[in-house]
Amino acid sequence: MKFTPPTQRIPDDFTFRHGKNEDAAQIIDLVHTVLLEYGLQPEPDGVDGDLANVEVHYHQGFFGIIEHRSRIVATYALFPLSDQSAEIRKMYVHHTARGRGLGKWMLYHLLEIARYNNFKEIELETATALQEAMGLYKKFGFIE
Repeated sequence: MKFTPPTQRIPDDFTFRHGKNEDAAQIIDLVHTVLLEYGLQPEPDGVDGDLANVEVHYHQGFFGIIEHRSRIVATYALFPLSDQSAEIRKMYVHHTARGRGLGKWMLYHLLEIARYNNFKEIELETATALQEAMGLYKKFGFIE
C-alpha cells in the first residue's frame, strides 16, 4: 500500500508516525487499557495478536501511532482485504487524549490513504460498547 501524508494538520502537541515493532509494549498497553475501560476483554491470542508484530501484520497496509510527549496515546490502521477493499482497524485513543479531535483526524487520514490506493469499499468492525467510536463512524457515513 502506498502511503500519503495527511492533508489536515494534526491537533496541537501531537505527532504521528508509522508504528514499529519496538513500540509493541506501548501499543499493547494502550489497546488493552482502552478495551478494559469499556468492559471489553483484550484477545492477545486472537484479534489483538497483530499488535506484537505490526511490521509483519501491516506490511501491505498501514499502522500508525500518535504520540504526545514521546508517549503513544493513539493507534490507527488500514488493512487491505482485496484490490478493491480495505478494513479500518485498531483505532484507539487513550482517555487522556480524547476530546482533542484525534479520532476524526485519524479516520480522515485513513480515508485519504484508502482513496490514494483506489480502494472502493472501506469496512470496519467495532464493539457496541464503544459508543463514541460508533458515533464518529456514522458521522463519516459508515452504516451498520
